[in-house]
Amino acid sequence: MIQESNSSQILQTPRPFTSREPGAAGGEKCQFCGGIVKKKTVSFDLWKKEKLYVFKSVPAKVCEQCGEKYFSPKIYGLIDKLLKEKSKPDETMVVPVMSLKKFADEAEAFG
Repeated sequence: MIQESNSSQILQTPRPFTSREPGAAGGEKCQFCGGIVKKKTVSFDLWKKEKLYVFKSVPAKVCEQCGEKYFSPKIYGLIDKLLKEKSKPDETMVVPVMSLKKFADEAEAFG
């Protein structure tokens, strides 16, 4: 499983798929909302040690209703291996970063 430091955050929280309960259309059911889960290829974003990693073309099962993503243990193992080996990325991207610090009072109004 992917090891993370205390300072890292996962943007998405995909889970290993364990349910084989059939849904209404014969597909597997989402463990959260009961929607139908189908195989798709997705992107997976992971924060680790203050770095953002984006994995593209990741095989997953995705709930058609709520969008929950499920990955197999093999996929988690492959991601872990790529991170441990510090594999050269296929591409890099610029990510805009925005702070809500100047809106702190407005943000606190929801707390």
